Amino acid sequence: MGRVTKTTASLAIVLILIFMTAPVSLQYTRSPVLEVLTGTNPTLAQEYTESLPIRIEGNLFFANGPWNGSGTSVDPYLIEGLMIEATESAIEISGTDAHFVISDCVLVGDYTGDSVGILLSDVTNGHIRNVIVEHTRYGIRIASSVNNTVSNVSVSGNFIGLQIDQSNRTSADWNRLFGNTYGIHLVGARECNLTENVIYGNEVVGILMDGESQNCTALRNTIGWNGPSATTPSNAMDNGAFNLWYDVNESAGNMWSDYIGAGRYEINGTSNSFDLYPGFLTDFIQPTVDSPEDLRLEEGGNPESILWNASDEYARMYEVLLDGVRIISDIWRGGTVNVTAFPERVGAYNYTLIIQDAVGNTAMDTVYVVVILPMFGGLGTTQILVSSAMSVLAVILVVVIIKKMR
Repeated sequence: MGRVTKTTASLAIVLILIFMTAPVSLQYTRSPVLEVLTGTNPTLAQEYTESLPIRIEGNLFFANGPWNGSGTSVDPYLIEGLMIEATESAIEISGTDAHFVISDCVLVGDYTGDSVGILLSDVTNGHIRNVIVEHTRYGIRIASSVNNTVSNVSVSGNFIGLQIDQSNRTSADWNRLFGNTYGIHLVGARECNLTENVIYGNEVVGILMDGESQNCTALRNTIGWNGPSATTPSNAMDNGAFNLWYDVNESAGNMWSDYIGAGRYEINGTSNSFDLYPGFLTDFIQPTVDSPEDLRLEEGGNPESILWNASDEYARMYEVLLDGVRIISDIWRGGTVNVTAFPERVGAYNYTLIIQDAVGNTAMDTVYVVVILPMFGGLGTTQILVSSAMSVLAVILVVVIIKKMR
């Protein structure tokens, strides 16, 4: 009986050693970086179909293509719901007079070359609406065309946001153009209307009308914080002729971030243009961002998303720091920011989001991520707790056995 008891005690002691020495041998190391995937407004990508670049040359390409519609004013051809990444033109249409609509698309360039989000050349009766264009040389370019409309688009992070080149009767309304080098560029444009647009945070100038642009109107636009710096603003420049920046009948003009609050607003350039009814644009409100919960992940386990809900009227950019080192910096459209952390190595990490608006107001939040080493061949936390409990029971069992042996 005594031998059996001693054997049992020996087995119990061995079991205890297995449970208790394994954690002591763990080596916790810090990974210099975890793989990170980010994006703004991530829900958008789930609503679009990835597509190759689109080229349409002439009305027959529309008629023989997969597009819904018949090309009339009441039933236009419809290009919609696409996500296109391109190094040249994402959507290029030329030589058409059929009615068409480009709607609800996301178009992304690669920052290099002469990439264009949407190029209309020798086109009549086109309508671009509800489109996001980013990281191209020309966000939207309308060349040698007549009677086209651009409405409710977001164009950011491009060299030129919207260029209207040698085109007549183009209307651009309710658009947001920000974080580009040039916001809107008119080159030899005639009878074009820029209305109710929000144009801010563009590096060189917000609106530029060149010397051949004539009889164009800019009215009820919100134009702010464009130019190299706050001390050298360049919200607009007009070198053309007979362009209007106000409406006498409506007593309406534009909002300007550099308006001093008295008298008319003088437009830079050689045309001697001015806004007779200017308004003062200001923004003292900081961006808002929530605080997602901290994460506890197992090494080699499933990745987890950190989803920040953030907003600002004049959002411009965001960056993400991992343990104080910047890993992401990009245009921020004012929506959510999503970072996916892959738990590749055991350690403690902090992800910090910093958002900034066009004025320079900022907000930030930090999420802490702890990556633990899986126990017992990758078992989860529940299994680890159960194993720990078994260790305690084993200790109690040994104590009881030893007492009985005495």
